[in-house]
Amino acid sequence: MGSIARVSSPLVIKLGNKILPLLLFFQQWYTPGNIHWNCTLGNGTPFTRQDIEAIWDAVIAETIVFNWQQGDVLFLDNFRFGHGRKPFRGKRKVLVSLGF
Repeated sequence: MGSIARVSSPLVIKLGNKILPLLLFFQQWYTPGNIHWNCTLGNGTPFTRQDIEAIWDAVIAETIVFNWQQGDVLFLDNFRFGHGRKPFRGKRKVLVSLGF
């Protein structure tokens, strides 16, 4: 097994001339007892259930859902937006993936 690394990010970062709030969210939440990854506050204190519920409520409140139509294209800034997709039936087809 590999070693455990502690990784942290500031809540606000400066990107070019802009100051951006930086919040990172995971689609699934795990506790220390069921997986070797867990999230803590900067001082090492684990998130409480209430913390996680408040964060999840904020994510849901800010979620934008739209119906894709043929020809639609989406560009977004990964530093500013969390992104994902709802579950669907059918075959996934990735036509392009860009990185800058």
